[in-house]
Parts: sequence; structure tokens; C-alpha cells
Amino acid sequence: MAYIISELNLERQKLLAKVLAPVTDRLLSVLQLPSGARGLDLGCGMGETTRQLARTLDKPNEIVGLELNPDLVETAKKLSSGEQDDVSFEQGDVSALEFVTTVSILFSHVTC
Repeated sequence: MAYIISELNLERQKLLAKVLAPVTDRLLSVLQLPSGARGLDLGCGMGETTRQLARTLDKPNEIVGLELNPDLVETAKKLSSGEQDDVSFEQGDVSALEFVTTVSILFSHVTC
């Protein structure tokens, strides 16, 4: 499988994150996540949403961004350097997790 998102189109990813940030903020505020929650951002790319989640939560315990592409994991780590101690990024394959993961139906029930 070819991996389309890469360092080669990092500017496109930054623009996409900027465009989606207000929508993500509204979604996170509607969810009313509890203080001290742990988070997992699957397919985190360069980590924009991962960091946004950490900023939204009041005193998060741990937020982990999981990404298949090791170059993007390194980019996420660089962009997060010195920003948030409770955020980490790991290289991994979502399909190798011991969970069946779907969020599309969950998000369709959230009113923003």
C-alpha cells in the first residue's frame, strides 16, 4: 500500500490542520471530555490534532499519537519539542492493534 501523506507535502498537512482546527475544537468541546483523560490519536500524521486534544483537556494524563509513517512521527516529535510534556508520538500500525477501531459512526452522532 502506498502511503500518500509524507514529508513531501508537509505544507498541505499544515494547511489542512489549520482549516480543520475550528471544527475539531467544536467537536472536542461538545464531547466534554473529563479532566485527566488519556487520549489516543490514531493515524496522527504530524500530530496537529494530537496536540490540539492535549490543549483542550484540563490536565491530561497522557496523549499518544500513533502513526504508521516513521518520517511523520519524527516530524510530530520535532513540532512538539518543548511544547507539551503529556504528549508523545509512536510509530505503529493501527491494523496491528488488538482492537477493532471505528469512529465514523461515533462522530456522526455528535452535534457541533
